[in-house]
Amino acid sequence: MPSRERVAAFIASVVGGDHVGAIAAYYHEAASMQENLLEPRRGRATSKDGTTRRLNELALPRWAGDRIAAELLTYTHSMAGEIFANLDLEMLDMFSAAMADDPQFGPNADQLARALYFGSAPLASRSESTAQMEQEVGAFARAYLAGARVLAKTG
Repeated sequence: MPSRERVAAFIASVVGGDHVGAIAAYYHEAASMQENLLEPRRGRATSKDGTTRRLNELALPRWAGDRIAAELLTYTHSMAGEIFANLDLEMLDMFSAAMADDPQFGPNADQLARALYFGSAPLASRSESTAQMEQEVGAFARAYLAGARVLAKTG
């Protein structure tokens, strides 16, 4: 575990804009960085295209001694909020429409769609890969819908 002073120096380096220096000084040579659900990047290589992006980012480093061994980055582009909100609405509409066709789910299709969609979000956000996310969300949806069918028959 690094000292408080080392972590403070790392943060000051990043906040000060010296990202290349921070990577050289604070990351293991074989460190990995994983953005959202993408495959991890290995090593301390950095982008050389000079692209500047404004991101809202949360970085979760895993320290090994006084260097970062792995880091999970999660972020959204500052303009993506509306895109994600619209995507949520489209997904809810699709779920609701699919459930509305089922005689057991039809009367409560909107409510069931919201519960299914938002109930599965924590599973997706905890997943370490796209395959894991698909497997866990799929299992959740199957169990959720089976339970909803039983309740619809008894209610």
